[in-house]
Amino acid sequence: MALDGGATGVCTPIGGEGAPCIAGASCLSGLECQIPVGLSTARCVRALRPGEGCDNVTRGSVRCEQGSNCVGTPTGRCVRDGAYTGQCRVEAPRCDVGLRCHRDAPVCVTRLAVGLPCDAASRTHDCADETSCASVDGASRCVPDGARGGRCRTSLSPCDGALACSGSLRCVTVIPVGARCDEASATTEACARGASCVGAAGEAVCVRDGSLGGLCWSGECDEGLVCAEDAFPPQCVRL
Repeated sequence: MALDGGATGVCTPIGGEGAPCIAGASCLSGLECQIPVGLSTARCVRALRPGEGCDNVTRGSVRCEQGSNCVGTPTGRCVRDGAYTGQCRVEAPRCDVGLRCHRDAPVCVTRLAVGLPCDAASRTHDCADETSCASVDGASRCVPDGARGGRCRTSLSPCDGALACSGSLRCVTVIPVGARCDEASATTEACARGASCVGAAGEAVCVRDGSLGGLCWSGECDEGLVCAEDAFPPQCVRL
């Protein structure tokens, strides 16, 4: 068939595979109206089913069927919404039984109980509600909010017992001035308010800010001392 301008084309049945369509319009049985990757117009296509390979980049690639999405870049596989690594559903239940919607991404992941090993950067698992992934005593695991290493609660009692809420909003053990400290354990311990951990690894102690050897971010030191601002971190030294 000749088209205007001398171009040739192929007749396509209305609703047939490759035929133009609009959202809500009917395609023939087994076909779905969607806009393939990189194109601007919708067509009736045989959408990919969960488990089938998919391509997020190549122009003209068919997308996953409604209710599923392509997981992986540039290529991956179609995963049903609500299933493991699939997108969270818009309505409840957002994920299948045993899974939860990741707190930092709309992805269904394994829900970990308190004490289980975890990876804060993972997008395949997440700690249960009111817990978070924290490094405690050299190992990352799910820790309850308010516990040592856990997130501070938003209630009037942010941390358990004698623990205090640190500047990083983690519940930590308070170390008094003069006691040994470890910067590598900042998620579980911190110097008392107004003091900082100063010194080499294994020898550091909590020193009051502004005192001899203490930090002086504000530039202020006790009488007879001066802030060595050219040092990092800046420390109070004798005149």
